[in-house]
Amino acid sequence: MLEYQWPASRTIEVDWRQEIRSGRREDRLVRRIQASVPAQIANEQPFFSANLMAKAERASLLAVQLDAAAGVQLGSLSSLLMRAESAASSKIEGLAASPADFARATYGSKGNAAAVEMVDGAKALQWLVGQAQPGVAICLEQLLHTHEILFASDSSTYVQAGKLRSVQNWIQGSNYSPLGATHVPPPPELVPDLMQDLIAFINREDIPVLAQAAVAHAQFENIHPFVDGNGRIGRATVSMILRRRGVSKVVTIPLAAALGANRDHYFECLSQWRLGNAVPIIELFARGIEAASLEAATTSDLISTLPKLWQERLGPTSAANLASKALEFLTTQPIFNATDLADSLGVALTSAYPAIAKLEAADIIRPLTDRTRHQIWGAFEVLEELEQLELRIGARMSNAT
Repeated sequence: MLEYQWPASRTIEVDWRQEIRSGRREDRLVRRIQASVPAQIANEQPFFSANLMAKAERASLLAVQLDAAAGVQLGSLSSLLMRAESAASSKIEGLAASPADFARATYGSKGNAAAVEMVDGAKALQWLVGQAQPGVAICLEQLLHTHEILFASDSSTYVQAGKLRSVQNWIQGSNYSPLGATHVPPPPELVPDLMQDLIAFINREDIPVLAQAAVAHAQFENIHPFVDGNGRIGRATVSMILRRRGVSKVVTIPLAAALGANRDHYFECLSQWRLGNAVPIIELFARGIEAASLEAATTSDLISTLPKLWQERLGPTSAANLASKALEFLTTQPIFNATDLADSLGVALTSAYPAIAKLEAADIIRPLTDRTRHQIWGAFEVLEELEQLELRIGARMSNAT
């Protein structure tokens, strides 16, 4: 059975000129550019081969099984996988930060710009996924607010935060003009209608969910509706669709780790979509969700064993001991300060410090900064497992190709 051929993007020629003269002479002389305009897809009636849908259904089933198993340890797995997905999505965009830098940024330090962006990315993903409800329509305003959260700390982009772009953008090539770009998205005046069409497609119920998520993501990246942050918002939208369609009611599937395992192939799949070929991106999503779900299940099993291991390190203590009571909290919030712990345990701040001292002495937590005051701690085994999760997903993706 031949796969359905989606309408390909069309190319139009538009006027363009620099607003601020910069770059090479060739950049300054550009007057006309070729922009790619995606077709509207809200009313398409696609069909899919049995082979492709079998791959998609297997992946969806594994995601559902992971989600169901998470009920046993809802807090820890859902929060940790949310963090893993956000970090991996940021890495695709070239952003990376150590756990210590991420911790400092979480608590207000702006010393590491990448860490600050990653923290804002985590907040944006958490907010957007939290908006998704089974059967409840997604709206453009939710994506706009997510973009505003993403760039809350970026003074250079904040003026455009939460708004569809009003300027022409492009991918790769020169920094000063669309010269040599690998993709020039549609002109800004076409973006609002294209986004409303995409939202209508996202809210359909008659398309297999994984195919819908893959096509919606590819279309979003093709439109590139924002000045910046399109990759992270586009991948967050995938998590929102999976939540809305009931595939992941509890956890966020760390798909970005799978997509980032081979960025060139991921970007090539997006290029194929512009030609009307959705098979590569759907197959990539199927492999990615399968790999992420299987490895996340391994992470779930490991995290569930940590409180018992930690209790053995603490030694014989009363069940009422605050250090023992803190162990479950650590699986949910592996980066914390004394106020976080005190609030979680419902005790005074002065009571939290002796518990922290016991946890540190048992090598369950370690300080993440050089400070003596306002210290931040990390449950290092949880943080290490999140790094291992990303590596395992990447290895499984490599073995599958």
